[in-house]
Amino acid sequence: MTYAACNFVSSADIWGLPATRLHSTYGVGGYIAEFIVNYNISRLLLNDLYKYTWIDRKTRAILTEFTLYNVDDNVFVFITFLTEFLETGHNKYID
Repeated sequence: MTYAACNFVSSADIWGLPATRLHSTYGVGGYIAEFIVNYNISRLLLNDLYKYTWIDRKTRAILTEFTLYNVDDNVFVFITFLTEFLETGHNKYID
């Protein structure tokens, strides 16, 4: 289930913009875990990522991106959350 999340994806292979935050600028490439709409499958994927220490002390940032659609207004909203980790492994802040 987590096989795709273990493969590095270069920034040339995916569409996106770099994210600049307090400690660094993060490119769009990296290790990508894609969650689907089904809650049960997404929960299994999250458990596998935790089990196999996908996020470890070498992790510097985690970007969580998703899109919401409002049917009444016919509006798409694209949301990005970025969490940075210091070199000591602690979380500085959440943006």
